Amino acid sequence: MENEKKEKNLSLRGLNKKVEEFIDETRETNRQVLELLKAQSEPSVLSVTDGDISVDTNKGTVTVTPTVTPTVTTSKQIHHTETLEYQPKQMLQQEYQRIFEEYFDINDGFEAEMDFSDKITFTVMVPQKFSNATSAHWDFYKSDKRMVALPQGNISGGIQDWCDKVCKNIHYNKNDVKK
Repeated sequence: MENEKKEKNLSLRGLNKKVEEFIDETRETNRQVLELLKAQSEPSVLSVTDGDISVDTNKGTVTVTPTVTPTVTTSKQIHHTETLEYQPKQMLQQEYQRIFEEYFDINDGFEAEMDFSDKITFTVMVPQKFSNATSAHWDFYKSDKRMVALPQGNISGGIQDWCDKVCKNIHYNKNDVKK
């Protein structure tokens, strides 16, 4: 009986240590994100408070907010939440928006965005009305996002090819009156 109590105390201490390590790793990751943001956008205003990181640039606001709330109980459960937000979404350049609108009618609810953070990615958000994703997909993800990494030498061609593939996959024709 006494051995069991010692084992529980040791395992709770171990869990607490792991939670503390996780929090330290999260803070280090956030510090690295902040350094990257500073290097990429040369912020005009920078403030760091209690683990919250805010960067205000001429382009918009980027907020990284880690919220780690560990809870250790006798049933050995650990709960944590982590929130990372990146705002605003990258607007499409006029040339890329024109290509997107050749294939999709924005009045039907289609949206597109590009991300330049790691690779150049292009995402088409398909409205549920036109989506062929399963109901399980919609229940879990709450959206139908079709993303592709674009070739660096031919971004326009990559967007055009991806829009064509998405249209064919969902059997969508912008000019079809039966929408």
